[in-house]
Amino acid sequence: MGQIGVVVSGSREVTPLLRELRLAAPDGAALPASDPGDYIEVAVRGDAGSEATRKYYLLGGPPEQDDPPGLWRIAVERKVHGQGGSRFLHKIEPGAVLTVSTPYRGFELDPRPAHRLLVAEGIGIAAIYPLVRRLAKLGQDFTLCHLGRDPLPYRAEIEALAGPRAHFPTGPEAVEPLIAALAYPAHIHVCGSSALNERVTAIALSQGISRFQIEAECFDPSPIVGPENFAFEVELRKSGEILEVPPDRSLLEVLMTGGRPVNFYCGRGDCGTCPLPVIEATGEIDHRDRFLKPEQRASTICVCVSRLKGGRLVLDA
Repeated sequence: MGQIGVVVSGSREVTPLLRELRLAAPDGAALPASDPGDYIEVAVRGDAGSEATRKYYLLGGPPEQDDPPGLWRIAVERKVHGQGGSRFLHKIEPGAVLTVSTPYRGFELDPRPAHRLLVAEGIGIAAIYPLVRRLAKLGQDFTLCHLGRDPLPYRAEIEALAGPRAHFPTGPEAVEPLIAALAYPAHIHVCGSSALNERVTAIALSQGISRFQIEAECFDPSPIVGPENFAFEVELRKSGEILEVPPDRSLLEVLMTGGRPVNFYCGRGDCGTCPLPVIEATGEIDHRDRFLKPEQRASTICVCVSRLKGGRLVLDA
């Protein structure tokens, strides 16, 4: 893929943490063609001056029409604890020039009719919104589930497009009946945390839906995999179950893949939705969250990112 320069032609605040940028070619010419589900990589500068790229889906247009060939729109969520790339884009002024890639294929929307379920978590709606627009425009069957707490980005636009086909639950337990209601042929697109994607995939497979009919995109994966990860056991005291947590999976993923009810939201250890009480730990707890206070860490764990350095973790769950 090539790189091009684009001008920030305008911006607007979608939510207090989400800024939409409008990008145009410097000479006003048409930008490279894109399809719903495509994304671009944007060159950014971190707080310490380091350079990096960040991935943003092309929104494709407002509810009533597609964007013209000379305009791209992206949604940038400001990461409070990030390395500064999103803050760089939140501070940038109209008229500034950015270096971006030409579009990459992300989600691919099969034009053939199917019974589709679109699942988004928080900012994951940026990848799902263009699919909703295209399906509504084609008059094809779909159901949307946008998980999270208000203010949800693009909720008004989604409601205008999808009407009663759109659901806005706060927790992931609402996804299972929507998957069970899918008729053949079914297709699922999900964009959220790794834990949500794992849960949706596991439920869909248990319902007889092929893995080839599931497209999952981890919009903001949790930093859970690394050479320092150890396998460990978790005991759920209330049920008596003992589960294995391998080095390449989070505790939240293991709990949710098995259908055990766990509340979560951000999947990054920021929000404080997923902590569970710790009864006992035979190994050291590796706390990777940014939510718990020091005095809470002996008796509580954020299951989305934190883990045990070997041994057994006993949870009051």
